[in-house]
Amino acid sequence: MGIYVEGVIDSLKKSLNGYLVLYFLLVIILATIASGVVLVVFGLAGIFLASGVLGVDLLKLLFDALAQNPAAMASGLQLVTALSNPAIFSALIIAILGLLTVFIIVSVFVSSFFEAVSYFLARQFLNAKGDLGDAFSSAAKRFIPLFGARILVGILLFILAVIIFSPALIALPSVLQNLLPVFVASAAQGTAAASAILPLVGFLLMFLALLFIFFVILFLISPYLVVIGPIAVFENETPFGIIRRAIEITQGKYIHSIAFNLLFGIIMVIIALCYAALMAIFGFASFFAILAILLIVPRIIIELVFSSWISAWTNMAHVKLYEINSGSVPRHSSKRNSFVGLVVK
Repeated sequence: MGIYVEGVIDSLKKSLNGYLVLYFLLVIILATIASGVVLVVFGLAGIFLASGVLGVDLLKLLFDALAQNPAAMASGLQLVTALSNPAIFSALIIAILGLLTVFIIVSVFVSSFFEAVSYFLARQFLNAKGDLGDAFSSAAKRFIPLFGARILVGILLFILAVIIFSPALIALPSVLQNLLPVFVASAAQGTAAASAILPLVGFLLMFLALLFIFFVILFLISPYLVVIGPIAVFENETPFGIIRRAIEITQGKYIHSIAFNLLFGIIMVIIALCYAALMAIFGFASFFAILAILLIVPRIIIELVFSSWISAWTNMAHVKLYEINSGSVPRHSSKRNSFVGLVVK
């Protein structure tokens, strides 16, 4: 058990590195830009696709509405007519679901690349060296298996969620049918309103209970989930092989791995509370106009640094757990830290 506690502490200590935080900040910025581009492209594609299915230029309708153009009224009526047609509405739903599926796949593809970069950076700094250029080149060679594993795990978790939330999914139609009586009864008082709201309250309580069960199960399988990324980028495995390997290296070490994640989570909660207290100070200062202006830049810097450090430490902890469970020996190097060719002393 001692090596697991030391692993959490060691990852925490080595994450307190200015260059590591800077590198992760750059990775986060690049990942955000790439994700933003994907979102804009698919957003526009969705608008054009929906326009084609509905026979209404949605962009023109939006601009006409913003400009208070009378033509917006006619386009709006045409849109309502199209949506009221069951065949057109069904075609629209199918088209949106298809586009959404492609969007999710592309988004996971892009995020998998930057996740692989993060794991390579984390392992480099755990071994006292860091090269952002090498991390990007290594990730370009190894992120495809990670992408496949993320898609596979995502499907499995979706199936798990459907099974757990099936009681809520079954009860949802009847709850939706009772929403109208709730709104009607809310205008009155007495037992009528209470009897109308009671099913909705019961549904929400059931949903919260199922959500709690889902998160408990996620925590219980977390020892397997957190090592999937490192296995994917550091070992030569197929997506199914990655999951099999995660189970293999965790066998006999499950309780220790759970303790590792629990200790990591406790420390993370303590740090998050301290950070929230610091942000509360900034929030109190924002009541004073001059202080609010003066503290804008420091607050942004603190938030960026904190989020980058949390990401760095999380990836380091995952890599550390993988190294402990797999028994892999870190390969030290005499190379100094470098930033795409720039030597960092």
